[in-house]
Amino acid sequence: MISYNPLWHTLLDKGIGKMELANLIGLSRATMAKMGKDEAVALSVIERICIAIDCQIEDVVKISGQYKMSTPIPSKGSPNSEGWDPALIRDNQRLGGGFELCHVEDGLNRKKKASDE
Repeated sequence: MISYNPLWHTLLDKGIGKMELANLIGLSRATMAKMGKDEAVALSVIERICIAIDCQIEDVVKISGQYKMSTPIPSKGSPNSEGWDPALIRDNQRLGGGFELCHVEDGLNRKKKASDE
């Protein structure tokens, strides 16, 4: 999840208003509205902000939460044999299991087992 709370705090610390920033770097109202709702904006916008107010990216945006892997890619062999990535097996278990781990070489992805459908 994206949060621009660091930006709002940085602006307060530097004595810059939101509209002053928008005017300074030419941000549209739509972009300001997106940021106000913690929605994604172009990285070029973040870059312009950092340059204009002389700060680092972490002073502008914070990413929180955890990315959920939807399709882990397995290595060769069966999950019980050597060579399988232990993280892959843990991710499959963390996601509730019930997925058949397939070989990348076979051009297959992870899929639900027939018994779980």
